[in-house]
Amino acid sequence: MSVWCSALRGGYRDLSGLILSSQAALGLLACAHAYDIARKENPLDPRLREHAAILARQVDDFGHAGSESDPSGSSLADGWATMVTQCDTQFRQPFGEVSDWLAHGAGYANPSPDPAALEWNRKAAAAGSAEGLWRVGHAYRYAGSGVTPDREEAHRWFRMAAARGHPDAALQLYQDLYPDDAPGAASADAIALLDLALAGRLPDAAYQMALAIFLGVRGNGDPVLAAAWMHIAAREGSELGIDSLPNVLEPLNSAQREAALVLSRTLQK
Repeated sequence: MSVWCSALRGGYRDLSGLILSSQAALGLLACAHAYDIARKENPLDPRLREHAAILARQVDDFGHAGSESDPSGSSLADGWATMVTQCDTQFRQPFGEVSDWLAHGAGYANPSPDPAALEWNRKAAAAGSAEGLWRVGHAYRYAGSGVTPDREEAHRWFRMAAARGHPDAALQLYQDLYPDDAPGAASADAIALLDLALAGRLPDAAYQMALAIFLGVRGNGDPVLAAAWMHIAAREGSELGIDSLPNVLEPLNSAQREAALVLSRTLQK
């Protein structure tokens, strides 16, 4: 009798553990989904992007396909802000740890040998941090932390960072892989990379968009649209945009110039 009781107690413990594990998985999936909505609706908020990336990595480690679908079967689109606030508390520890690791690795762009900075950023990257992935790629691209430059390795890290929503990684890939009207500049990959960089409001992304339109890579080569994007690039502080704006405006008549200026303000909203 005692043997049976012991076996039953063990079964209950296993079942309880399974239920708790399932509840944890559902909580993780719900939070990952809420953060994914939040980062897409607020692409300029690096905190949301980081938290979404960290939870997406945890979802991957848990063995689920990803955070794109709503595990509860109902949309979180209307209540993501409340959900994110709750998830900030639930996942405070991993978020805090990654933040600390990134702080330790802040010298990633320094060309002086600093293997510790690189390792801290690798640790953050391993936890899913989009910023950590970007930093490791930046070190390989520009010899940061004393790393030997390796463009292919840099691109591998940039790809992972861009997949987690990092606009700088997307822009760097675009500039490296699709300069001017290089082959593939009108490909789905090029469009996706530049659109992600534009969503991050990077000044040089607006310049690249203007150039792509001017060269006929995007759109139909509309000179007014190209000038509008160049206005945006210059207005947001892109040195390339500031230098190129007079050349883009020169062939336009006064009506076209006014139209480009008005369109730039509309596009920038």
